[in-house]
Amino acid sequence: MFEPRVSGWPRIRSIVRVTDRVVSTPDGSPHQMAYEDREALPGVVLFEKEPAGEAYRAILDFAAAHCHAFALAWRDQLLFDPAALDLARRLEPWLCFERHTHEWPGTELLDSKAWVRWYTVTGGSLAEVAEANGLYDWLSPGLPEDLAFYHRDGRGWVGSISHEGEGWLDLETFGADLSRDLLRVLADHEVVSAL
Repeated sequence: MFEPRVSGWPRIRSIVRVTDRVVSTPDGSPHQMAYEDREALPGVVLFEKEPAGEAYRAILDFAAAHCHAFALAWRDQLLFDPAALDLARRLEPWLCFERHTHEWPGTELLDSKAWVRWYTVTGGSLAEVAEANGLYDWLSPGLPEDLAFYHRDGRGWVGSISHEGEGWLDLETFGADLSRDLLRVLADHEVVSAL
């Protein structure tokens, strides 16, 4: 029986760095510039831009061949369009695990929860996921959020935070050798740095 691992998913660290450059704020006071830099743990590849179109299809093709499940988050505090609710109904036959939680890959809610639902990867379930054009299309109200893919043993492979426009791939889940062709496609579409 499939059960996703709650721990062990790579954490993405955000680091805020302050520069030496000083600018004026609207009220005229000096202010140091700051920027945020994302840092991934070893073996995690951060997407530099959204995997969309052919790059998104390449991820779905890899998932069809190697992944056991994918997850979508349905936040309690968000409203969903009838089309999103219809998608939930169409995905029901492939529902393999669900959890009402405040945490899933890349997200930790402080004051609410979401139903995170995992669906078995099949031709039919992936046909539903293929209706989106990119990894970050998974946003309320039209769709549930934060599409992620999983290995049979419950380890995460691809994760996303749709509303932040962030995504990543864990090379250690299937190994760099098995992922090499996919990485080449993602590099060709400038989703990841050239190999």
